[in-house]
Order: sequence, then structure tokens, then C-alpha cells
Amino acid sequence: ITVNNIYDEVSTINIVTDAEKGIRELVKFIAEKGYKDVGIILGRTGISSTEIRKKYFLKYVEEYKLNTKDEWLIYSGFSMDAGMKGAEKLLKVGKLPQIILCMNDLVAMGVIRKLYLEGIRVPEDIKVTGFDDIEVAEIFIPSLTTINQNYKQIGITVINSILKNNMEECNKKIFIETKLIIRESCK
Repeated sequence: ITVNNIYDEVSTINIVTDAEKGIRELVKFIAEKGYKDVGIILGRTGISSTEIRKKYFLKYVEEYKLNTKDEWLIYSGFSMDAGMKGAEKLLKVGKLPQIILCMNDLVAMGVIRKLYLEGIRVPEDIKVTGFDDIEVAEIFIPSLTTINQNYKQIGITVINSILKNNMEECNKKIFIETKLIIRESCK
């Protein structure tokens, strides 16, 4: 059983967050707010969850007629430190996008921290979003606009898959619904 990673070379039950729906809702929200310039700090290259989010980011940025640049597509990692390093790379580019989408909430928190240390305020000067809706996302300052991955449903689905032990479900994807959560970091 895998969660949010696809391994085509082995037989697994793939439980995946509906990243397409999450990214689509987030990019649509950004477009409806009138923002145009958007970048993304991704996880490590070659990881399926990273590549999937990048694919949908580019698809919906184009569909909603937003602007992005190659130098605003940053591969970094999955931690707060990776977020700080990703923000540092963006700062070296020069002109920043209006909004930075992040691979996950920890990366977003690292981005916000680095921007703060450089005197750039979130959300006043730039907006930042996450993807996870971890518990601290709500109490972090500023609280994170993010995509809720519905961890409770993921857990239930994993347990049910183990209990069923149904090999017929191997190599199928079981999608878990996501939900946009709007908070202070991007309103």
C-alpha cells in the first residue's frame, strides 16, 4: 500500500490525494482574486507527488491564464529547511511572483520564515500557500491557506485496504478528496 507515491514497477494499492482537484481549486482561487504572477516550490525532482503537482500547477496556470516563469519553478525538498532554501533561490532571481505555492505546509512555513528574515511580509508583500493542512497550519502566523488532504480518510482507507487484503485492488488508484482552506497567508 502506498500513500501519495506511485511505484509502477511493483504491485501496490495506491491511495492518493486528489492533487489535481486541490491544485485546480487553489489556482482558480488565485485567479479569482485577481493575482497573475505565481511560482511554486516543489519537493525533490523525480518523486511522483512532486511531478504530479508540478504537472497540474502548469496545466491550471495556463488554463486560468496566469503567469509563471521557469525561474519561479523551484525544486527543493519537503522540510522547513527546504522551504527556506527554495525561498532563497527565488530571492536570487530578482522579481518575485505575487504568490508562491508550496509542495507542503512545512515548505510554506520555511518560505515564510526566510521571507520574514529578509524583511518581506506575508501576506502584505507576497502570498504563500501550502498543501497538507497539518495541525499547526491553523495556528502558524500567518495561518496558512492550504489544501486539506483529509488525513483521517487516508488512514481509514489504508486500514480498510489492509483488512480486505484484496489483491484485485493492486495497481488501482484510490482517490481521497481534497478541500481548499483559506487563511491569512493568502486571502
